[in-house]
Amino acid sequence: MHWRQRLKDVHPRLVEAVLARTVERSYSADMVLCHEGDAPDGMYLLEQGRVLVQSSTVDGAAVGLSVVDEGDVVGEQALLAQTSRSATVIAVQATMVRLLRPTQFRELRLERPEIDQFLVSVLDGRLREMSRRLAEAAHSTAEERVCRRVLALGSAFNGTIQLSQSTLASLAGTTRPTVNRVLQDLVREESIRLRRSRIEVINPEALVARIPDL
Repeated sequence: MHWRQRLKDVHPRLVEAVLARTVERSYSADMVLCHEGDAPDGMYLLEQGRVLVQSSTVDGAAVGLSVVDEGDVVGEQALLAQTSRSATVIAVQATMVRLLRPTQFRELRLERPEIDQFLVSVLDGRLREMSRRLAEAAHSTAEERVCRRVLALGSAFNGTIQLSQSTLASLAGTTRPTVNRVLQDLVREESIRLRRSRIEVINPEALVARIPDL
């Protein structure tokens, strides 16, 4: 559900109240919205585009955590605690966001305390997604996880996934060689086509058939 609709569901006046206290920012593809370790500047509400959220391992390798689509939010923890950013957020394509800073959020809470309900719903959704991914990691094979990510990303990217195999591997919680092997299998089955830094999903039904509980 788009963040505007979620605000309306809490209170019809919340959208205009939020818009009045946010600033608009635009990013071209591959631009960084924030770096891991940065001081928190607020919550990003995605109006257009798509971003990749990634973190770093102890040896400095980038690990993809999630892809956030238009209508969703990212960086909500910045409104609750003044701790450094826990992840880097990168625009995957041309992206426009509205930034709600902590100071403006505190002002908004005084005017519209219902905004807390919106934030709780965002955090609840984040917790549910984390629980789902943990269950998936525990009960699914690496091959199934790769197929899940390809299926979901294919839908998000309108059939053409513009992410590297390394990024796909980190999103699926597996290794790049495993991703490459699964993708080659999918190519032979004519479920996908591989292009330079792109994966074209041509038969999503075949991907669904590879995932037992879908």
